[in-house]
Amino acid sequence: MGGLDQRCLKQKSFVSSVTERLKTSAIPLERTRQTIQNPEQLLKRWSKDGSQVWFIIDDVDQNFENTPVFRVKVATFFTALRQIANLIPEFRFRSSVRPNVWSIVKREHEALSHVEQYISDLQWSQDNFYELIAKRVEGYLKRTSQWGEIEKELIQLTREGRNKRLIALIFDDPMPWGMGNRPPTVILYTLARHRPRWLVELWRVASASAEKNRRQKINFDDINKELEAFGKRRVEDTVAEFKSQCPQIEDLLVAFVGQSERFSTDELMKTLKNRVLNGTHPKIIGVLGSPSTLDVAHFLFQIGFLTARKDFSDDHYEHIAYADNPMLLNTKTNIDQGYSWEIHPVFRQALKLKNA
Repeated sequence: MGGLDQRCLKQKSFVSSVTERLKTSAIPLERTRQTIQNPEQLLKRWSKDGSQVWFIIDDVDQNFENTPVFRVKVATFFTALRQIANLIPEFRFRSSVRPNVWSIVKREHEALSHVEQYISDLQWSQDNFYELIAKRVEGYLKRTSQWGEIEKELIQLTREGRNKRLIALIFDDPMPWGMGNRPPTVILYTLARHRPRWLVELWRVASASAEKNRRQKINFDDINKELEAFGKRRVEDTVAEFKSQCPQIEDLLVAFVGQSERFSTDELMKTLKNRVLNGTHPKIIGVLGSPSTLDVAHFLFQIGFLTARKDFSDDHYEHIAYADNPMLLNTKTNIDQGYSWEIHPVFRQALKLKNA
């Protein structure tokens, strides 16, 4: 195996690669290969009945850096997929790219406007989380032979009522949050940053806490006591994901330890100047020279560490992510468009932020 040239194996199919690795003098494996005389005719025969061939390509933006070279690579990739799909209707492509990367690239390359119609947003909505949590509870009840009794109580309920009832079997409902009470799904949806993998991890550690304290249901204390350790792992995830864009990203995040969780734009710029740029010298790919406070703020907004917030007179407020408005903190005039800034709740205990 050690003597095989890895470059040769790249030209072979999966089966051929495995066979070549296993073939030794003691095990004389031999394969008879059929030579394809006319690949074009083979493809035509395959596609004459409308058969589809799917290509799954994930992590197109792995180690993406916000430079002209990387932006061209991503833009060219999606443009090529569109052209191939138009030439060969039987080919189907499913690929993925982070929302912030797509927002960056499409602003610079006009050709991607023709690709936009094929884009689907894969973000999980709050309703999706309700359904996901309820289905996991249902699955547990079925595996533990408890479903029959519970199902009788759910027959007359609507889908929404059914999901709410199932979730209430596991979590206290409502839970304290902010200045009032909220359903547990809203809290989990927020703390998991809309990511199912993070939801499952937080649920697992919170349920272990509830079991340790001999509680029948998971309450807010079970979630809250795990947030510091959970938040530290999310900091590590963020550093690993975006270190290619800013090698000093961990220094940027740690600089906020002990600060407020919410800032006006002026307060944010002052904090970045005093605690970040005076103590570290970050390099952000795509920014020439030393980044300004505005460059650093825009980067933190882009990676999801900061969220834009607008408050209304009726105590209602809305949050805006980078993909929703990439112009925020990225222009010379009206840089905030009336928004203030919040550090996402998942980081707050890990960074020991002051409650606003």
